[in-house]
Amino acid sequence: MGTVSSLDLVIITGLSGAGKTKAMGFLEDLGYYAMDNLPISLMGLFLDLASQTDGKISKVAIALDVRSSGFKTQFRSMLQRLSSRDVHPRVIFLEASSRALVNRFSETRRRHPLPGGTVSESIQKERNLLAVVRELADVIIDTTDLTLNELKERVRLTPFTAYHER
Repeated sequence: MGTVSSLDLVIITGLSGAGKTKAMGFLEDLGYYAMDNLPISLMGLFLDLASQTDGKISKVAIALDVRSSGFKTQFRSMLQRLSSRDVHPRVIFLEASSRALVNRFSETRRRHPLPGGTVSESIQKERNLLAVVRELADVIIDTTDLTLNELKERVRLTPFTAYHER
């Protein structure tokens, strides 16, 4: 049976429409067990369960975003709790220009997850909410002008080389 500290943990977060779902798919292709939109309050329990799989789950990727209850207020304390358990996730923050995000929402005809106002207003609101989380990230990737293959390559390299794109 493994320990939580032996898990390779990557947290993907960032702006809606910046590519979190694609990045999670790329990590899944690399053998990560992918969990999207896990409530922060369940992080510890989930990692405990993953560590009890006799090594079947050794690499975990979790996508967290503003839809998670208490996301902004609990993100820092979650990282501190993980650190106290000797778990040091790599946090990848994905962002893009407001123009690119508006275009992406327009192309997919999806609604922005933050309610109220225009898509542009929701993007700005989300950008403000995530400012603290962005500062805690190990890697920031601007997806504005990236192709899917370029994003895949950056995500592929990130967990292993932990380069910074600030």
